[in-house]
Amino acid sequence: YELQVKYLQLERDLSGCLGDQLRQLLAVDNVMAHAAGWPLTGTFLQTGGTNTITGGQDWPALAISVAPSSRGHYELTGGTLAASGSVIVGSPGAGSLFQFGGSMTVEGAQSSSLVLGDGGSGNMVQTGGTNTVAGDLVLGNRETSAVGTYDLGGTAELSAGREIIGWHG
Repeated sequence: YELQVKYLQLERDLSGCLGDQLRQLLAVDNVMAHAAGWPLTGTFLQTGGTNTITGGQDWPALAISVAPSSRGHYELTGGTLAASGSVIVGSPGAGSLFQFGGSMTVEGAQSSSLVLGDGGSGNMVQTGGTNTVAGDLVLGNRETSAVGTYDLGGTAELSAGREIIGWHG
């Protein structure tokens, strides 16, 4: 299966709705797992296949939890998540990114940062697979209340251009 969309916004827990279709090859420009304006939860589960996301000049490739009361969740257990542009988790909501396997890359000509806690709360747990960030890995950005955490364990491998803990706050 191949699903091609310009923009994907998850406003409800879709983990059971699309089943195998979400687990197949996805080619999208922007993926957002968030709830706009009220406390809803967005969930994206990837167990295989390839998810290729391209960000724009003013917008990240992947934004998880971009409304104040939102909770967004992305889980990668297999396959490839390839973001051409920045990945932002928790801006300003509470977002989480779990990687138990597979491969994640963040690269691009414009921006290639992984930001956890961009004015909100961003958490990443990686226990397996590889995560390659061509630019900056930033934990806690922009606000004094921003919280960014990265939990690296198991057989996981992380490579980043720079690691910045507490920035612009």
